[in-house]
Amino acid sequence: MLDQNILSLFQNLNIKLNEGELSFFEDATIEKKTLSSTKSKFKLYLKIKNFLPTRILHEIHHKCVNASGIKIKLILNVQQQRIDKEILCEYIEFIKNNKAQNKTVIWNFIHSEDFEFDTDENLIKFVVDSKELKNQLVKELEYCLAKLNQFGFKELNYIIDVEDKTEEYIKQSLIIEQQTKEQYKQFAPEQNDKSQGMFISKQNSQKWNTSLDKPSYASFEDIEEDAQNIVLHGKVLSIEIRDSKANNRKIYSIGLTDNNSSIKCIYFGREDERTIMDPLTEEELSSDRVIEIKEKRVAKGDWIAVKGKTSYSQYDKEQNFIIDKIAKISRSESMVKDEAEQKRVELHVHTKMSAMDGVSTIQDYLHTADKWNWRAIAITDHINVQAFPDAYNELKKINKNKADDEKLKLIYGLEMNMIQKEDYWIVKNPKGQKIRDSKMVVFDLETTGLSPEMNEIIEFGAVVFDPITGKTTKHDYLFKPKQPLKQFTMDLTNINEEMLVDKKNIEEDFDKIYELIKDSILIAHNANFDFNFLNNLSKKLGYGELQNTVIDTLTLSRLVRPALKSHRLGAVCKKFGILYDEHVAHRGDYDADVLNDLFFKIIAELKMSTPIVFDHDLMKLIPENDKENTNLLRSRGLHVNVLAKNQQGLKDIFKLVSISHTENFFNSPKIFKEKLKEFKEKNNILIGAGCVNSEVFEIARLNTNNKLEEIIQLYDYVEIQPLSVYKNLITDNQMEEHELIEVIQKIIKTAKKYNVMLVATSDAHYTRPELKKIRDVYINAKGLGGSRHPLFSFKNKNKSVDYPDQFMRTTNEMIKEMNWLNDANLVQEMVITNTNKIADMIENDIVVIKDGLFTPNIDNVDTLLKNKCYETAHDMYGEVLPEIVEARLEKELNSIIKHGFAVVYWISHLLVEKSNKDGYLVGSRGSVGSSFVATASKITEVNPLKAHYRCAKCKYSDFETPVEIKCGYDLPQKDCPKCNSPLIGDGHDIPFETFLGFDGDKVPDIDLNFSGEYQPIAHNFTKEMFGEGNVFRAGTISTVAEKTAFGYVKAFYEETGILEEEMPRKIEIERQAKLVEGVKRTTGQHPGGIIILPKEFEIEDFSPVNYPADDASSSWKTTHFDFHSIHDNLLKMDILGHVDPTALRMLGDLTGVDPINIPTNDPKVYSLFSNLSALNIKPEQINGETTGAIGLPEFGTGFVRGMLKETKPKSFADLVQISGLSHGTDVWLGNARDLIKNDIANISTVIGCRDDIMVYLMGQGIDATTSFKIMESVRKGQGVRKEWKEIMLAHNVPEWYIESCLKIKYMFPKAHATAYVLMAYRIAWYKIYYPAEYYATFLTNRADAFDLRTFLGGYNGVKEKLTELETRRNKKDKMTTKELALMPVLEIGLEMFSRGIKMANLNFEKSLASKYIIEKDPTTGEATLYPPFLVIDSLGDAVADSIIKARSERPLTSVKDLTSRTTITQTQLKIFEELNILDTLAQDEQLEFDFFN
Repeated sequence: MLDQNILSLFQNLNIKLNEGELSFFEDATIEKKTLSSTKSKFKLYLKIKNFLPTRILHEIHHKCVNASGIKIKLILNVQQQRIDKEILCEYIEFIKNNKAQNKTVIWNFIHSEDFEFDTDENLIKFVVDSKELKNQLVKELEYCLAKLNQFGFKELNYIIDVEDKTEEYIKQSLIIEQQTKEQYKQFAPEQNDKSQGMFISKQNSQKWNTSLDKPSYASFEDIEEDAQNIVLHGKVLSIEIRDSKANNRKIYSIGLTDNNSSIKCIYFGREDERTIMDPLTEEELSSDRVIEIKEKRVAKGDWIAVKGKTSYSQYDKEQNFIIDKIAKISRSESMVKDEAEQKRVELHVHTKMSAMDGVSTIQDYLHTADKWNWRAIAITDHINVQAFPDAYNELKKINKNKADDEKLKLIYGLEMNMIQKEDYWIVKNPKGQKIRDSKMVVFDLETTGLSPEMNEIIEFGAVVFDPITGKTTKHDYLFKPKQPLKQFTMDLTNINEEMLVDKKNIEEDFDKIYELIKDSILIAHNANFDFNFLNNLSKKLGYGELQNTVIDTLTLSRLVRPALKSHRLGAVCKKFGILYDEHVAHRGDYDADVLNDLFFKIIAELKMSTPIVFDHDLMKLIPENDKENTNLLRSRGLHVNVLAKNQQGLKDIFKLVSISHTENFFNSPKIFKEKLKEFKEKNNILIGAGCVNSEVFEIARLNTNNKLEEIIQLYDYVEIQPLSVYKNLITDNQMEEHELIEVIQKIIKTAKKYNVMLVATSDAHYTRPELKKIRDVYINAKGLGGSRHPLFSFKNKNKSVDYPDQFMRTTNEMIKEMNWLNDANLVQEMVITNTNKIADMIENDIVVIKDGLFTPNIDNVDTLLKNKCYETAHDMYGEVLPEIVEARLEKELNSIIKHGFAVVYWISHLLVEKSNKDGYLVGSRGSVGSSFVATASKITEVNPLKAHYRCAKCKYSDFETPVEIKCGYDLPQKDCPKCNSPLIGDGHDIPFETFLGFDGDKVPDIDLNFSGEYQPIAHNFTKEMFGEGNVFRAGTISTVAEKTAFGYVKAFYEETGILEEEMPRKIEIERQAKLVEGVKRTTGQHPGGIIILPKEFEIEDFSPVNYPADDASSSWKTTHFDFHSIHDNLLKMDILGHVDPTALRMLGDLTGVDPINIPTNDPKVYSLFSNLSALNIKPEQINGETTGAIGLPEFGTGFVRGMLKETKPKSFADLVQISGLSHGTDVWLGNARDLIKNDIANISTVIGCRDDIMVYLMGQGIDATTSFKIMESVRKGQGVRKEWKEIMLAHNVPEWYIESCLKIKYMFPKAHATAYVLMAYRIAWYKIYYPAEYYATFLTNRADAFDLRTFLGGYNGVKEKLTELETRRNKKDKMTTKELALMPVLEIGLEMFSRGIKMANLNFEKSLASKYIIEKDPTTGEATLYPPFLVIDSLGDAVADSIIKARSERPLTSVKDLTSRTTITQTQLKIFEELNILDTLAQDEQLEFDFFN
C-alpha cells in the first residue's frame, strides 16, 4: 500500500513517477517532519524498505532542493541495509555529480577503481600514496559519508592507508624491462642488441643509426599499442629518477610531447651508469666547462629522439614507451611566421588575467608578436587590467637594445561591460494616465527570430481590458512568414507550417493589430523585444512611430521579487501562484493570458505598500540607490573596448576600472555609458565595439537599423572578426550563417556611412589554434559558486562542442578569413591599414609601473625619527653613547634617511606606540629586528647589537663579553660596577645588512604581529593617520592551481563523452593541466598588508582599486594590481594578526604582571624546554612527554618537541637556533640533525638562522661583502660557488659547514626567530608561575577543538580519550578534522589536571561568552576553570552573547526563562540537557524539543 501522505507530497512537489517507480515506496511512511526556526528549511524523514535507484532519488532530491519558497531536505531511513560495492559506487557517483559547488579535484579519486568495500565491516578502504592526498581526501569523504547517511546508508566507515608505491612502480618497471629483453631476443639480431646504447655527446649524435633520424609517426596521437622498434621525436616535459633498492640501478621516467599529445617514456639505467638525463654533479657544477656539459645533458624543454617500444604498464594503467636508445637533438618548435610584407596589428587579446577565459599569458602574446615582427599589439582583458604590470616589464625586456623604430608597441586597454539605465525602463512613454481607467493590452509575440529587421511576427496574442465595461477579451492572430519556419522556431512555439497555410503575412494584416492596440497601454514581458518588433513594423508600413505607453513586467518583476534567480515569465508566475504550463507556453495567446493575471497580481500587491494610480507611479519603484536596483544588478552589460592613447589615457583607464569595480559594481564590474562618454571627451582614450557581445553587434542583430545608426557614432572603431569567431551563434541555433553575414554587412555599411574605422580582430584568447582545447576546458569548467562560462552550451552538455576559433591570426591568415567579403580593398583596409592607424594614434613609452618608492609625506620625519632613536638610545645607554652604539645608529640612520625610508620606520613606530598604549604588545616578524633603528624607535624588542650588559639605572654598559655567548639574555647575572643594580643582558648580534641589503637601499619590509583582536583597530588607525582615501588593502590575485587544473582537464574529457579508450594518457592530461594553470579565478587581499598613498597623488597614478573578492560590502578597497607589482612604488605596511599578543594581553590582565617586566634569564623557564622539574609533574602523568613545552608557541608541536629532546637546549640562543632550524627547509632533517647526532657539531655551532652565516664567516676573517653574498646565496637555496668555497677553506671554515650550506634550500631570519622565541619565553614564564591563568588563556585562544564532556571527566576522562585517539591514529584509522585538532588540546588538559587544576561545567551565573574564567578557593588556593558558552560547537557568537545579555539584565531562573529571553535553539537546549548544564535552572514545564509534530 502506498501512503496517501507520500502521494500527496509527490503531487505537491510535481514529482512524476510511473507505477514501477512508485513500487519502491510500498509500505513507506513519513517518520518525522521538522521546520527550522526561520521557517526556510524543512526536513522530511522518510522510512523505506530498500535503497532507491539513483534515477528515482535524483528526481525526488532535485524537486525537494528546488521546491518553491522553502528548501526541503530529504532524509531516508532504509530498512534493508543490503550494501555492496555496486550500489555504493552508484550512490557515490550520484553525490559527486550533484555536489553543487566547490567540487575539488580530489573527487576524481573517489571512484570505483580507487577503493575497496568490506561488506562485513561496512568499511570503505582507500589506498593513496601521500599523506597530503590523504588529508585532502578526508575532507571530501566527510561530506560524502554525510550525504550517504542522509540517503539511508547506516554505520558506514572508511579508512585511508598511505602506501609508498615506489617499490611497486620499480617492480612493475623491471618486469617490463625483462619482457622487453625477451622480445628483443626474438625479433632483433644479438649484435644489434649489444650495439644499442645511449647517445651522450654531440659527436655521437651526429653518427646515429638512421632509425633515429626519422620519427615513426607524424603525431603522438597515432602511436600504436605494443608497437616494436619505433622512433619518437619529442620535447621533454619532465624527468623523474627513481632508485631501485633491489639492484642499485636507476629508473628514468620522462614525459615526452609533440605539443599535441604526450607519452610517458621509461629508461632502465645500467648499474652505476651515468646518462645524459642525470643532473649535474657538484664537481661538474664547479667545472670550467659547466656550460658545455650542461649543453650535452637533457633538461626539461629539450628535444630528444628515442627508440624503443610501447608496452602496457600495470602501474600506470596505460601504454608507456620503453626506451632502448636515446639522444638529444636540435630542434626548434615549429613556429608560424607572419610573412606578409605589410603586417597587421592585433587590437583584441585576452590573457590569463581574463578570469577563466584567457589561455595564453601576456608574455606569450608579446613574444609571438615580436617573432612575427609586428609593430604593435593591444591587450584587452575582460573588465580588468591586472596583466599590465607583467606586460610592461616583459615589454621592457623585449625592447631592450632595440632601436626606437624597431621596438614593439604595446597598446594598453581592456574590454568593459557597459550599461545604460534607460535600457531598464519599467514604463516607456508615461502620459499620466490612470491605469484602471485606461484601455490595456497585455500581449505577447511569437517570431521567427530575434531581429525586428530580419525576422517576422508569426503570432500576436493579447488580452484587452476595456475600462468602460470592465471586461477583458482575448485575441490571437497567426501570420504566415515569407520564409519557411525553422525547426528551432517550431519546437519552441509549437507553431508549424500547416497552421499558417491559410494565414496572411503580418505586413498585410498589421492594421488589425494597430487598431487593437491604438490608444492603449501596452503590457509585455521583456517589452523591449516585443515593442521593437511592433514599432519597427508600424514605421515600415507607414503607420508612424507608436506612441503607446508601454509597461515591462520583466523589469517590474525584478524589482518586486529581487531574490528570484530567474525572472522568466514561468518562474515569476510560479512565485505568484499562477499556473504556468511549460508544455503549452511560448504561444502568444497563452503567454498573454498568464501575463494578464500576473500583472494585476503585481499591481494588487504593490498597492498595499505603494500608491499605484497613474502609469508614472510605477517609476517610484526604481530605487534611488543604484546598488539596490535589481535590473542593474542583473544586467549582463555590453562589451566595449577602451584603449589608452597616452599616459593620461592610461590613468583614465585606471579610473574607469576603479569606478566599474566600486561605484558601478552591480554583481560584476560595469560602466555607465554616460561615464564612458565623459572620459572619451577628454580625448585620451579610444572606444571600440568588439565582439559578438558588443553594443554594435547586439543592436545590429536584435534591434533596428535606426538604432544602429544612432549608437555607432560613439565609437572610434568597430571590430569585424572572422566568421569562425561567431560560430557559437550558429551551433546554438541563435542565427543561421546567412543571417550572421547579413548582420556583419549591415555593421560595415553603417560604419562606413558615419566614417567609423573598421578593423579586423581575432578576439584572441590564445596564441595559436592548438591551444583551443585548453579554452574548451575553461568553458566546460565550473567557476566560483558553480557559475558557467558564457559560451557553455547547456543544450549540448556532455557532448563535444565546436566552440569559436579565437586564436591570434597572422596577417595572411586574417586576410584569408576575411575574403568572404569579396572586396580586396575593404579587407586590406580592415586588416592592415586601419589597425596600423589605431597603433599610430597611441603614444610610445607609456609607463605602467613608476620608478622608485613614493612614500607618504610626514613633516620633518627624518628629524622625528633621528630624535626618537637618540632619545631611546640615551635612555638605554646614557648621555654619552658607547662607540659601538653610536656608530651602528649613525650608519643605519644615514642609510635609512638617504634612501627616503625614515617615513616607513616612523609609521611603524606610531602603530606600535598606539597598540602598546592600548595595552597590546606587538611582535616583529621578518628581519626588522636586524635594525637597531627599529629597536631605538621602539618598533621591535629585538636588540641586534652584540651581546652586552647595560644598567637601567645609571646607564653603564659593557660590550666586552665572551665571544661564545651569542645572546645577551644568556650572559651570567652580574651587578653594575657603578651603582650595584642588577645589570640587564641584551643584544642578539644580528647584522643590519640582512634587513636592508649591503648598501642599505632595499625597501624595508616591516612586518608586525599585532593581536588578532586588535588588528582591525591598527588597520583603521592608518585611515586616521592618512585619510580613508589614501589607504588600501594590498590586493592579491587568485589563480587556478596545479591540482585544480588537473581536475578541470580530467573532468572535461569525462563530461564531454570521451570514451575510456580515447582518453588522453595521464602525462598528456598533466601537460594540458600545466597550460590551464595560472588563469585568474578571483581577487583577494593580503592578510595584513596596507598600502599607503601619498596625499599628492591619486591611487590611479599607480593602480586602479576594487573590492576584495568582489565583496561590495567590504569596508576596504584593495589595489587592483597584485601588491607585488607595486611593492617598490607604494609603501606597504604589514599589519598582521597573531595569537601571541592576544594571549599575552589576557595573561597580563589575569595576573597583573606586565609581560614586558618578565625577566629573560629565569633558569626555571629554560628548564621547561628539556624537563618537567619546573612543573612538578612526571612524564608518566602526561603520556610520557619529557619536556614542559606542550602548548607553548613555536615549541609545542610534536615535531619541535622531538627536536628539544634531541638537542636539550639550555639557553635563549639555543632556543633561537631551534626556531630557525624548525622553520628552514633542509636545515634540520638530513643536515643539522645528523651533525649533532654524529657529534660533529652541537646546537650552538650548527647553522640555524641565515644571519649566523654572515656573522660566523666574518668572525673567520672573511670580508663583510663576501660573507653577505654567501649568506644570501645559501638562504635562497643557491649553494656556494666554487670561488667562495676556496675562500671559506682558506679561512678554516670546516668542510661539514660548507656541506651544510650546500644542502640548505631556505633559511629563517634570526630577528624573526628571536622575536618569536621571546614571545614563547614569556608565555612559558606564566605557565610556570601562573598555571591556571596559562591554561585558561591557552584554551581561550589556541584550542581549535574542545570536548566538554571529556574534560568534565577530569584527568581519567581526558587520558582515556587521548589514548583512544592516539591508538586510532597509530592504526591509521579514519579520523575527523575535529578529532585531530582535539589531540593537542587533550594533551594540555592532561597536563592541566596533573597540576591540580580543575574544570567545571558551564554555569549560567559565571560562564562568559568566549573566555574561560578562573575561580580560586580562598582557603586552599585550588583553581577551577569555568568554560565559556562557545565551547558548545553549534552555539555561535550570537546565541552566546544573547545569554550574557539576558543574564546582565536579570538572572536566568528557569529553562522557560532561558528559551524566552535568548536565541538558543531546541537542538542546543538538548545538548545543554545532555551535559547537565540545565541542572542549575528550574524545570518548570515539560520541554518539547521538536518544532512541531
